[in-house]
Amino acid sequence: TQQALALLGVSVATTAAGAAEQARKERLNAEAEAAKKEKVGLMSRLKSLPSLDEAMTLTARSQQIAVLEANAPTPPSHSSFLNDLLTDENGASLARLQAVIWTIVLGALFVWRVFANMAMPTFSTELLFLAGISSGTYLFGKFAERRV
Repeated sequence: TQQALALLGVSVATTAAGAAEQARKERLNAEAEAAKKEKVGLMSRLKSLPSLDEAMTLTARSQQIAVLEANAPTPPSHSSFLNDLLTDENGASLARLQAVIWTIVLGALFVWRVFANMAMPTFSTELLFLAGISSGTYLFGKFAERRV
């Protein structure tokens, strides 16, 4: 049905945007890790430089690396599946809890209606808007996880 396609579209858009944000975070983490390695090399070179100009250049680069390190998001620790679903970098997340509950409710409603009517269910426009708002809330929370 058109409603099922709309729900699928909301789900795909949410997944794609979430994956793009996760890829951005992983890229920032990789850049910060490379910067840390560069910093170690710079610091060892700094100790052996005879020229003040070279020392100042390396010090400036070292400060740029410190900024990169400070802006890199903290990699998540994976303790359990449920913990991964319900927490972000800042701890428990209401947006994530809402997304999980909303997915369970809509999934149960979908399955119940399919088995009760033996047909694809139709959902109201209001329910589709609620699904979109819920997904938007989740994405807002995911993008807000950025460490400043």
